[in-house]
Amino acid sequence: MFSHLFDRLIELVLHLKLGTAAAVLIVGLSGVLITATVVGDEVRIQVFAPAAAQTTEGASCEAALAARNEALHRLDNELAKARADLRVIRDLADALADRTNKDLSDETLDAAERDVRAQMEAVRTRAREEIRLAADLSPCEDNDPATGVVVDIADLRARYRVIVDRAITDLQTILVNAGELFDRLVREARMKRVEVGSESGGSGSGSGD
Repeated sequence: MFSHLFDRLIELVLHLKLGTAAAVLIVGLSGVLITATVVGDEVRIQVFAPAAAQTTEGASCEAALAARNEALHRLDNELAKARADLRVIRDLADALADRTNKDLSDETLDAAERDVRAQMEAVRTRAREEIRLAADLSPCEDNDPATGVVVDIADLRARYRVIVDRAITDLQTILVNAGELFDRLVREARMKRVEVGSESGGSGSGSGD
């Protein structure tokens, strides 16, 4: 549904008449606000991160492992959302480049997207390591019901939450920077050459009868 709505918005941008002014606002899956403004032949892409929300909460191996898995699952979901928003920003830049007759290749756009995705992956890698170090749950992974750990589950969940929330903030910052990057790529791209067709007249060899 999100993809379908985005496609419709892009279609509206591409069909705007010259000299018109319009703005497209998209609330991304990761919570960022993606905007595209068109005023005549001038276009801008901007991404805004929402204000950070403060969230707090409030022993067995099973509960501890469940808390860790929930944190890892949430982290992966947030990364997937950020990747989806990045693709929206990339496709929006592509559409706006076409709208203003700019020469912005798929190779350039893809390379920029890969670089941003690598930054996002680094955030996940760091967060996963922080989750692993938040509590030593290795005794719970030997499949021996006789072994276990004693942990404060509420405190453990709170620590996991802080780690994932920090990763979300980092991902949103990366998306804001990505908006600036793709906006710059569109604005700095050269205009496409206008090929003069043979039907334009004035230079054809068989014009005299």
